[in-house]
Amino acid sequence: MRFTHEDDAWSVVAVRVAEGYPGAGGEVTAVGNLAGVQPGEHLRLTGRWRDHARWGRQLEVESFLPVAPSTVAGMERYLGSGLVKGIGPELAARIVRRFKTETFEVLDRHPRRLAEVEGIGRVRSARILEAWKRQRDIREVMVFLQGHGITPALAVRIWKRYGARSQAVLRENPYVLAEDVAGIGFHTADAIARKLGVAEDAPERLEAAALHALSEAADDGHVWQPRDSVAAACARLTGAGERLCREAIAALAARGALALEECAGEPLAALPRLAAPEQAAAAVIARLARARPPAGPVDTGASIAAFETSTGITLSARQREAVQAACTSRLLVITGGPGTGKTTLVRAIVDALDRQGVRVLLCAPTGRAAKRLAEATGREAKTIHRLLGWSAGGFQRNAGSPLEGDTVVVDETSMVDIALFQGLLQALPADGRLVLVGDRDQLPSVGPGAVLGDLIASGVVPVVRLDEIFRQARASAIVVGAHEVNAGRVPAFSADDTGDFFFVERAEPERAVDTILDLVSSRIPRKFGLDPRRDIQVLVPMQRGSRSVSRARQRRVPCR
Repeated sequence: MRFTHEDDAWSVVAVRVAEGYPGAGGEVTAVGNLAGVQPGEHLRLTGRWRDHARWGRQLEVESFLPVAPSTVAGMERYLGSGLVKGIGPELAARIVRRFKTETFEVLDRHPRRLAEVEGIGRVRSARILEAWKRQRDIREVMVFLQGHGITPALAVRIWKRYGARSQAVLRENPYVLAEDVAGIGFHTADAIARKLGVAEDAPERLEAAALHALSEAADDGHVWQPRDSVAAACARLTGAGERLCREAIAALAARGALALEECAGEPLAALPRLAAPEQAAAAVIARLARARPPAGPVDTGASIAAFETSTGITLSARQREAVQAACTSRLLVITGGPGTGKTTLVRAIVDALDRQGVRVLLCAPTGRAAKRLAEATGREAKTIHRLLGWSAGGFQRNAGSPLEGDTVVVDETSMVDIALFQGLLQALPADGRLVLVGDRDQLPSVGPGAVLGDLIASGVVPVVRLDEIFRQARASAIVVGAHEVNAGRVPAFSADDTGDFFFVERAEPERAVDTILDLVSSRIPRKFGLDPRRDIQVLVPMQRGSRSVSRARQRRVPCR
């Protein structure tokens, strides 16, 4: 055994070729997931040969079967190899000398007979048998799993999750693999289940397919799905009828494995882990929308005038309206496209609240957005996770330990998913205020839930829409182009080097890469006075093609 990784049992082993095979008596190197394999074991390996650039010829193991030695000498080497904790070479020799070819049968079926061996008492015998049983369980599970087409890598994960119960769990319901074991989805679990003889219309199969359909919808950003759409997806996955799939959905809902609600006369389904935070968030939003305005007189006119005097900025009528709403409401959404003055407005709101003695907390969903918010306001801004005190056990700030502030301002709210939003609302003080800022056409959240868009569309939350592009922003073709795209029109690109928004067409991939290198290293830095490594990002595909990240790194393009 040359190397073994503890987490996934990926190993590099030296194997001596048995008699009767090509190269008998020689040694080869085998690599792969070899859970439970120990020095001295006899194995039947299946795989393919490859020539490693550094390590030479190797056998990449795709599956393996332990083969118990049948000779006395083989049994002695096997037991004395360190495979069974507590048995070394000397003790192995005494055990095999006493039981000869019946040694393994004694360990499996008549363990009390170990006491017949000199030097083995009750305590030592119990330790040896426990170690023997563990190794036997691992071997049996590996043989069982690989016999049903499961790769050694997945077999290791299954063993780590269920241990000696692996066979029983899989025989009872192999679809739990999709929920419990990383790297195993519905399709892999289904293939295993079919090899185990699970019927095409088995309830557990249809239920797993319905949950898989909801998980795929969640990957696309959806919390809820029409029940009939889920049933149709289930039917496509399994080949079963939609009626049976609807029955499976009802069974899942009956035991709480799936949320089922009716909206506008249509039944909707969702995964409980997503439905619960959305329902909790909706309850808090409804409470904030109904809540009374903060007590006390608020002179926003004087605050706005003081801000304009100190900054030399004149707010638009819509921006003044937003400052007024932020100072007198418990909940406000501010939305607008690029160049419409959202950043200036946030500065004005924070300044006005400061003048009223209101404690303001600033946050954003990403580190970069929080940094921009801090730079724009001159105040500390944190990521939402940091604000809430994220740790492995969850958020430290919650209903029992709320945030220490009066108003929370969230920037780039379009990137906030439903789980994070619910966590933030839970930590909001009972009399706290919330200002949400964002562009609904900007980057969506990675996790499920269209928080900003749904709040705007609800009609329940007060919304200030900024739609005027300010003069300074109009000088940027990027800003104007973004609004053109949102309006469904083809944007106008800059025709010469005086602009900042270009479309450069190249037919061949290599020419495209050369153009990117020229833009990044020469033209853009020269025009805008930027550092090519610090200030410029190139967005490209991750892995494939000549314009991918891997190829760009070879050519030293600063991709991120």
